[in-house]
Amino acid sequence: MTLQLLTIPDDPQAWPQWLTARFCSGQLPLLVQELHLLGGPAAADRPVDLDAILSPGRQQDVADNGLQVLSTTELQHLFAQPDSLLQLHGYLCLCGGSVWSALWASVPDAGDRPGAATAAQIWQHAAARQLVPDAPQVAAAAGSSRFPWPGRLTAVVVAAAVLLAVLLWPKHTPQFSLRSPALLAGEFSSPQACLNELAAAGNLWFDQHPRDSQQLAELLRAVSGDCQLLIQDPPAILVSAPLTPKAAGDPDSHAAWFVAKCRKWKGDFDATLAQLESGQLDFAAAQAEADRIMMKLVNVLQAGPA
Repeated sequence: MTLQLLTIPDDPQAWPQWLTARFCSGQLPLLVQELHLLGGPAAADRPVDLDAILSPGRQQDVADNGLQVLSTTELQHLFAQPDSLLQLHGYLCLCGGSVWSALWASVPDAGDRPGAATAAQIWQHAAARQLVPDAPQVAAAAGSSRFPWPGRLTAVVVAAAVLLAVLLWPKHTPQFSLRSPALLAGEFSSPQACLNELAAAGNLWFDQHPRDSQQLAELLRAVSGDCQLLIQDPPAILVSAPLTPKAAGDPDSHAAWFVAKCRKWKGDFDATLAQLESGQLDFAAAQAEADRIMMKLVNVLQAGPA
């Protein structure tokens, strides 16, 4: 039996295609089991929240476009918490778009399945026919000293251990969110108090200090995702607070004003991310632009509607 961890490509750019094949072939539970055994009991017992790894917006991106939209860092975080892979698969079974419909149709024996069979049922049927490795097998293949095993490590085993240690597990990435615990609690005495809390959360951006373009891209995706969530569901106190329009077309509530601002900031952050990823902006220039946008966000929120 070939362990799934030994088949992962050396090039992280090939990981999405490799992982997609496991999502559609019934080999995903093998991979999850191997990752759990490699991490030991502590990793297996750790609670997993998919939303904390991939924002709902990013999950929808995957549902619409496939795993290739995920960055190497995002994939590393999924690998580090194996059950998140199962949660993401379940989400895609329910919400996957035409890209995933075509992939599910490519599952072996798809032509013989009952018409009412779901993608999840097909996958579970395929998974049931796979052999799940035990701890010594995984330990021997991954080079882990957590489990004892007879014999020497081969060059392939050593290579696999290095790959897992250096590539598979995520590096520390700065954490940032506009949606602070206080904001989510929603207990504000006034609309401006809510906007001040958002501004305070925005100020934490300047404590992040990303080390490279990849970490900056992760921060830009995070703040863009937060803006999208705030656009879709603005704080309740803003929704209930009216404004008196000064001219035709002016917002008539704090929420309308806030959502318009969020749309602008999200567009600016997304444009900066696109320029960073395309090479139009280098790391330093993109960070300076992102800082400028965030400072504008903070200042506008602190000032409130004019």
